[in-house]
Amino acid sequence: MSPAPLASICVLSYNNAQYLPQTLDSGLAQTYPNIEMVVVDDGSTDESFTIAKSYEAKYPDKIKVYTHPNRENRGISATINLATISSKGAYWSVLGSDDILHKDKIEKQVTFLEARRELEFVYCYVDYIDFEGKKLPGKLGRDITSEADPLRAMLMENYIPAMAMLARHDAIACVGEHDPDLIYSDWDFWVRLISLYKGGFIPESLVDYRIHNSNSSIGTARPTQIGNIRNFYLKLLQHTDNGLLKESYREIIKGQIKNLPAREASWLLIDYYDRLAAGRRAAAFRALKDAFLASPAVVLRPRRFASVLKEAVLSLIPHSKIKES
Repeated sequence: MSPAPLASICVLSYNNAQYLPQTLDSGLAQTYPNIEMVVVDDGSTDESFTIAKSYEAKYPDKIKVYTHPNRENRGISATINLATISSKGAYWSVLGSDDILHKDKIEKQVTFLEARRELEFVYCYVDYIDFEGKKLPGKLGRDITSEADPLRAMLMENYIPAMAMLARHDAIACVGEHDPDLIYSDWDFWVRLISLYKGGFIPESLVDYRIHNSNSSIGTARPTQIGNIRNFYLKLLQHTDNGLLKESYREIIKGQIKNLPAREASWLLIDYYDRLAAGRRAAAFRALKDAFLASPAVVLRPRRFASVLKEAVLSLIPHSKIKES
């Protein structure tokens, strides 16, 4: 009987000292018998690097720790690239230093791919947890592998949570590096992966994604997010060596760029309602103003504008008056 192929778990570590032990423990607790954890510290200023090195000393056969020259902070793309080239497994996965693997995540995904040699990757749903580890409503991820055109779907939204993925290392090497010039380098990477290979989906939650104030994706201003998405799409138009060359895909990308102002306005309207509900009227009206500047047509749609006005009026009426009526 041939030995189980090595599976690499690339842990991207940055200033998550309070959560890192749980992350590393979840990797060590995997039911799959042959794993390595490749931890790359991105110049953490807390105790993350010290914690990772202590785990390496205790589990030298399972954990290897790396960092950038001079322990510089180089960002997530450079960190995942270093982790990837440092990993030795036939299978590759990535994990944030504040997230938690379910104990059978790697075993289920390796078993899935070992039985389906025609597929190069598999991913799953992801659960949300709070800073204490308590489950939150909702799930991350959507199965696009069974759709007629998975690449088309992926050009519209990023449906693959990074920590949900397991892929054959050979396929990852063919896709290339994560682009250090892009904030959404994972989305770009998955698009390139899907343009080259077929994958599968396990309809289970096998990872916990932790929501807390230090998440890199939380607190980013809407215009900045839109700018990052625009840069992602513009970079896709520069690809010259894969399925993205099809004119139909290029038209989708151009259409997505054209629709970005409306997308920004819709996001800002969500901020408007949320801030009104929290009693932050000044911040709410700033969000409404920004939404109008981004796309007047979105704000002024009759039913939507009526809702905007209604919520604005209600926010100006004291709660006691509302109760009396």
